[in-house]
Amino acid sequence: MLETLGDCCLILFFPIWPIISIAVGIVWGAIASTFATLIVLSIALVRFPLHLWQTFYFAATTQDCFKGIQGKLWRLPVLLLAPIGPILFVLVSTAACATIGTLKLIGDATRTVYSHEYAEAAKNTRSNLRFEEKSTLRQYWDACKEVVEDDSFASTTIECLKGALTLVFSLAFACLAFIPFSVTMTAITVYRLPINLFKTMKIALFTVMLRWDLRIIVLFMLPLIHTAFPVMVLVASMVGCFFWTWGQTHENLFEDKNPFRKWNQLVNTVRDYYEEHKKFVSKRCNRFDHPTGIPMGWNGQQYGLEIERLLRFQLNFLLCVALAVYQTPIILVGTTVILLIKFIPSCIHFWREYFEECISNTSCVIILSVWPFHILAIVLIPIGSFLFAICFILLALVWAYFDVTQFVFDDHAPICKCLSVPWIHIRKCDKWTAKHYVSDERFRLINKQCCPWHNAMIDDDDDDESGRHQYGNSSSTRETLNADVYWDRFASQCIQSTSELLANGFLDFDSVEGMDPSCVQSIPSVAVVTILMDSLQKQGLKRGDIYWKVDESVCEVKGRAPLDNISALLWPMVLDLYSF
Repeated sequence: MLETLGDCCLILFFPIWPIISIAVGIVWGAIASTFATLIVLSIALVRFPLHLWQTFYFAATTQDCFKGIQGKLWRLPVLLLAPIGPILFVLVSTAACATIGTLKLIGDATRTVYSHEYAEAAKNTRSNLRFEEKSTLRQYWDACKEVVEDDSFASTTIECLKGALTLVFSLAFACLAFIPFSVTMTAITVYRLPINLFKTMKIALFTVMLRWDLRIIVLFMLPLIHTAFPVMVLVASMVGCFFWTWGQTHENLFEDKNPFRKWNQLVNTVRDYYEEHKKFVSKRCNRFDHPTGIPMGWNGQQYGLEIERLLRFQLNFLLCVALAVYQTPIILVGTTVILLIKFIPSCIHFWREYFEECISNTSCVIILSVWPFHILAIVLIPIGSFLFAICFILLALVWAYFDVTQFVFDDHAPICKCLSVPWIHIRKCDKWTAKHYVSDERFRLINKQCCPWHNAMIDDDDDDESGRHQYGNSSSTRETLNADVYWDRFASQCIQSTSELLANGFLDFDSVEGMDPSCVQSIPSVAVVTILMDSLQKQGLKRGDIYWKVDESVCEVKGRAPLDNISALLWPMVLDLYSF
């Protein structure tokens, strides 16, 4: 009876014991970490005078960091700043013990209480208090002792202090150098501006290399370019000279050398820049500046713009801007609402995965020994999920911009398809977050019918909509297959026409094998003419039918695929032949 009662008490007490262990571990670990932090701070303060003396002594006696006359000038300010290194050592060691050490001691105390390892805990405490060989406090003491006995800590401190001081002083030198340099470069640019503008305007006005459309644009753009060029030179020379002189002067001062070493490169740069302006007029412009307008060595090629293509590009660009303005609020609002709805389920999902990973790979004792870090992970998971959601919103927005640009410029898609892009990405966001962000397909919030222009949407990757997707795209697939068949027929006709031209002596085999341009243009043309003649001579064809003699097939008007470019080319020709 007693054994049964004891077992019942043990069973009832078992789930409460981890909670008691954590509570006791917090109190015990906090007390232990407080004493440990005080001991670490005391050791650091005890060793602080020795660290400080070593740093002062090294800064006053070393000859490696301070050389020449400049080294003597840098030694005094470095001596005044020497306490910074030992002070930082005390602060960092104490802060590390008070934060990371506290979490570790709380975890160790929780494990000790949970697994009843009191003897081991007492042994470790006694070992630390006695400063035994492998104890934590003894290791910290040895580290402090090593810092005092080794000059590397003092050497690194002195070099860092000297580098910081030279960086500040070199900044003042850079501020003195970049202003006259940039003003000189800009003055040269302004001085050469009239002759450069005159030469380029004269060449653009009289040269025969430019067509009228490009000539107008060049004449309009040249004054703007020459006016903006001095401003660009001013900004570039200021930024470049400032950072170059700052870095070079810092290197010179840190190495105890002349601070103006290599500054003559600035003078050489100004001289070379002026020579380049002279070469621009004397060599580059004179080649094109001929009284007849014909440049020397001209091969007869003229340059111009296709106005239609330029206008189409501008129209597509304005359309892309309008679509970007249209889709930005839709995607921002849609993805934000979806991610806000799924934020709490995503946190629960990641918490569950984290706990499953911890429980499956570690024991309860190990979990309790590092449970403060698990609490920290639980707090960081929602923060990480929130940051991920923000990045995903921005990624969806940028991705939509790329899709709109591709639809407008490359695919020349209809406007309904372009207008459906934000809704496509909202559905993709919904699907992807349900699959990876929450890992539950039941969190799909949007179906295709909820979106405007859903008939023009191409995003049909759902399993439950695969049948409708196959039905809706069956005609497009059939048209694509028919177009492939027509292209194969046209290729066969080209092969047959090539053999006839070779047999009749109109072409030679070397020209065909070498893909001569005349063959590339003439063979398809002859094939088209042959198809038209066969269609004209074939009896029983209706108006607009195309006859393929290569396989004795007829392309009827009612069954012709709109995607077939060959039919679109041949059909008007057949209609014109029937009119004769």
